[in-house]
Amino acid sequence: MKKNNVIIFIVLVLLSAFLLWLWYYLGLNKIDNPLDLVLSIIWWALIIVAVIVIVRLEKARRQRIRTVYVTEHEVYNSEAGIIPYDDSVRLVAILESILKNLTYNFKRKDPPDNKTYPFRLLVHTDRFKYDNNDREETWEGEVVIASTKQKESYDNKSELFNILNRM
Repeated sequence: MKKNNVIIFIVLVLLSAFLLWLWYYLGLNKIDNPLDLVLSIIWWALIIVAVIVIVRLEKARRQRIRTVYVTEHEVYNSEAGIIPYDDSVRLVAILESILKNLTYNFKRKDPPDNKTYPFRLLVHTDRFKYDNNDREETWEGEVVIASTKQKESYDNKSELFNILNRM
């Protein structure tokens, strides 16, 4: 999640807590009106729903950014643009480099025309986590053949390499 979203939610929660404290401090809870309690419950429910919705939307946006389109000699990513490659060994290294350097900003490179660059594979990465020492690495997702829509899942770098070698 972006830092701005977290700051907004913290401010909302602190403001809500302050207003709730003020409500009790001023003795408004002693007035016999159940509408106050209902409004308070609705307000907190809206904050919780907003947090859940934004977290899910951010997760889906990041997953879309991690998608890489592969042609015969180039790859395209919405954040990295078009990058050429020579063979499947270089392809896996380029995919890894793209994923390591993602900043998940809102600037997108224009996608190439599918007639000029016919995509043959889509590499969806669901989870990607790496350690600078390459001791602990998580790389999970699926490879989709564009023409047949056939999907093949991978759970690590070597499985992805084997899938790309076969295709």
